[in-house]
Amino acid sequence: MRFYLSIVMLLLTLSIGMLFGGINIGVVFNLAEWFLITGIAVSSFMLSNPNSLFKKLFKELPKVALDRPYNKEDYMNLLQFLFFFFRYSNSVNISEVENDIDNPESSKIFTKYPILLQNTSALSFFQNHFRFLTLGFQDINEIGERMEADLEMRRKEANKLNQALNKLGDSLPALGIVAAVLGVIGAMSSAGAEAEILGARVAGALIGTFAGVFFAYCLVNPVNSFLEKYLGDELDFIDCIRTVLLAYMKGYPISIAIEFGRQIIPTDLQPSFTEVEDIIYNKKQS
Repeated sequence: MRFYLSIVMLLLTLSIGMLFGGINIGVVFNLAEWFLITGIAVSSFMLSNPNSLFKKLFKELPKVALDRPYNKEDYMNLLQFLFFFFRYSNSVNISEVENDIDNPESSKIFTKYPILLQNTSALSFFQNHFRFLTLGFQDINEIGERMEADLEMRRKEANKLNQALNKLGDSLPALGIVAAVLGVIGAMSSAGAEAEILGARVAGALIGTFAGVFFAYCLVNPVNSFLEKYLGDELDFIDCIRTVLLAYMKGYPISIAIEFGRQIIPTDLQPSFTEVEDIIYNKKQS
């Protein structure tokens, strides 16, 4: 809803501004200039980035129409899953836990609390690092460092797209000048034409500059800013898993490990201690 409302407001504001400014809408929507600046922008993005990043852009772009990757209920479900998975892992032999980690889709515990099955990135993080326990690796400090390195690698991967979009946004006004200069060249080639025709050509040429600034500050930069926050929220979710998992590996009681995780959840999504305690207690009794 937020995304579609913002697009409607943007187009409505632009249309009303042109109406009261007495600007001919046909001049502003000069398809040749808009096509030119769009083509230049896409080609420059492709030239400056590998194919993997271009594919990642198309994968992440639909998220702009969403709100946040997780809500308060998702975090409560995560803490609930972690509590019961750790309790389950303490009650069965290691081979059964290994089977659950390697085949989560057929695991009773994963399917009963499917929050990780709905997020492949968070699931892979949990699998990769819990597997250290099933392999018998006992150096908890080293495991903690591996978790930090994994999270940092994911953060760097996310930043690559943000950096690429940021550079594109910064370059678009200049690319708009390229389109505008080309339009002016076309206008000057018609210097002997009537004033109305020449004026329309010059106005059309300036649309290139307008299009570059419009794309930069009304589309690319806002989209980049939203994706940066969205991907950051996804990493916050994984960081919650890291905190709880590391506390459990260090030998803290499961309830304490869950509390560690609860406390690092973003404050606007953080459930209270009582809420977490109640949902776990109610499940215990059921």
